[in-house]
Amino acid sequence: MRKSVMIVEDEPAVRDLMVTLIKMQNCDPYAAVDSEQAMQVVESNKIDLALIDIGLPGEDGISLSIRINSLDSRIKIILMSAVDIDNMGHEYQLPKATDFIRKPFHLQTMIDKIRLAGCAA
Repeated sequence: MRKSVMIVEDEPAVRDLMVTLIKMQNCDPYAAVDSEQAMQVVESNKIDLALIDIGLPGEDGISLSIRINSLDSRIKIILMSAVDIDNMGHEYQLPKATDFIRKPFHLQTMIDKIRLAGCAA
């Protein structure tokens, strides 16, 4: 069975690149530009992995990851940001299935993270 991966990214070029990368891994991509769209995707589809930009407009990616985890704790989450997550000053407790990748990232690094999450062919 093909895995489903949601990309939550507000930058169109990065989002489009990620969709292409997910398709190349024989996974079904879903794209969202903000947390509202992301929650609609999660509520109406079976998502295996969520790739979430932390710097989203409106609700940030960390808060979104917590909401997604409370809705379905089986969804693995990879947060993405140009800023190191340790320097963000968030007092949130991240969901245990959360990983992090710093932007800009090498495509092979992202592919490796996706595979480690069990969401690639």
